[in-house]
Amino acid sequence: MRFGERLLALGLIEPQALAEARQAQQLQGGRLGTTLVQMGVLNLDALARALGEHLGVAVAEDTHFEDSHSSVLTRLSADLAERCAAVPLYEADAGLVVAMMDPRDARLVAEVARAVGGPIQPCVAPELRVHYWLEKHYFIPRPNFYLRSDPGDVVPGGPERRVIVPAPAPLPGEPARLGRIAMVKRAVAGPLSAARAAEAPDELGLDITIDARRRSPEAERALQLIERAGASSVLATALCEYLHGSVECGALFQVRDQVAIGWRAAHERDAKVVATLAVPLELPTAFRAVCESATTYRGQPPEAGRAWHRRLCELMGRAAPRDLVLVPVLAAERVLALIYAHMDESDAVPLQVVSDLEALAEAVSKRVSVSARTGGE
Repeated sequence: MRFGERLLALGLIEPQALAEARQAQQLQGGRLGTTLVQMGVLNLDALARALGEHLGVAVAEDTHFEDSHSSVLTRLSADLAERCAAVPLYEADAGLVVAMMDPRDARLVAEVARAVGGPIQPCVAPELRVHYWLEKHYFIPRPNFYLRSDPGDVVPGGPERRVIVPAPAPLPGEPARLGRIAMVKRAVAGPLSAARAAEAPDELGLDITIDARRRSPEAERALQLIERAGASSVLATALCEYLHGSVECGALFQVRDQVAIGWRAAHERDAKVVATLAVPLELPTAFRAVCESATTYRGQPPEAGRAWHRRLCELMGRAAPRDLVLVPVLAAERVLALIYAHMDESDAVPLQVVSDLEALAEAVSKRVSVSARTGGE
């Protein structure tokens, strides 16, 4: 029995939640249980007990981690703890009890046993819990993927999180308008003349007429990669390769637990910063506008959220752009990821790029849906 079916049999989740989690998992990676917890449909303790029943092993509960002593923790180096996803808990008569994400992996169990110089009793813990305690005990930073939106989820002395924090509320009577969402594109037969392009300028003075069916050669290459992709990393690579050659600044964000989390950067100079970004979706930013509408955003940042967008650019070492584009990647009408793009401070994002990104996002969504029906857990 697959783990998803086990959760259904235990009555812990509904079939619709399982289907949505599998789709999210195909794009965002991680394990099924983690995805369900971050969707808010499964409790972490319930997940731990279900894993124990599914694997037929003992379960490491949160109290076991809290009570672990430094003398036990030092028996396993930080490098090995990270590589084996293992946290020593306490000594028992039959050997050292160790919480692991994969307690039935004989190779990992043997490696930990050799390192501690004796037998171990492996027990299971969900990956969210293991990553949290690896950071707390060994100061191994969790990727943003494993962070929760709870402001209290901070390890003293741990790495700084570049969260775009809320600013003061607007003054009374100050409008909190969201920006323009999803410009309508008109299909154009034949070449576009300058006179026709001037017929319908948008508020930024941009051409909004384009043949939405036409793809650039760069987009066609990215679409071919997406068609053949077998893993979320390949999908991300296809999108980033297109962004790298098409815009000044591009990045991918995953949407989890009401936070847009930095995932991949299109340009090497932005990679380290993007990997630490987290934008809470309660802020009145373009990120929120896209997640609420599930449609493309193109234009200047929402007036009420421009300070946050400026802060985002500062963290990335970029000047505030003339306009930006955010395109959602959807699964079952839910936003799983966001494609972010802008040019430099003087240029607007070409509408051909917007059209290409929408086509790529749609292709990724379809690929995720197909993979979710056939993939594992």
